[in-house]
Amino acid sequence: MTEENTAAAAPVNDNAGYAGRAFGYIDPGSKTAMVCVTDSAIREKISAQFKENNFVVMEPPAFKEALQHMRYNAFDVLVLDEEFDAGAGGGNDLLNHITGLPMNIRRKTCVVLLSSKYDTMDNMRAYNNSVNFIINKSDIGNAASILKSGIADSNEFYHEFKEAIRRSGRA
Repeated sequence: MTEENTAAAAPVNDNAGYAGRAFGYIDPGSKTAMVCVTDSAIREKISAQFKENNFVVMEPPAFKEALQHMRYNAFDVLVLDEEFDAGAGGGNDLLNHITGLPMNIRRKTCVVLLSSKYDTMDNMRAYNNSVNFIINKSDIGNAASILKSGIADSNEFYHEFKEAIRRSGRA
């Protein structure tokens, strides 16, 4: 692991302004990923894939810290475990937050759901869960190729939308 591609999640200060953000400066041209995965072995495997491809990777330990990161940065990719910081009712607050984002903000991020219930690349379940694609935990050994393929598909699918937003000045 390289330190320049890793940003440690710091405790969140609810009253923090821009100077209190949970990570340092990130070059605007950098590719960014946030990995919100409960299982440390799976989190490390996925994070390693991004780091190998020169992404700056954030690994927040809980919903509150993830939200703090999202306040200051639009991530290129967000990998979200369906069990990440799940509440007593089993709900995923981060997925609910992402679902409620305005379309011009949400479509800038490729959201990947890590699931033990749904099949890998099940497009109907992905659509139903407001994510770009799904990786089943049993397929984590193939995470590199699945991520590469899924992110490429997402980028191709939303290319024209992103260009239209950029041209209209709403990017």
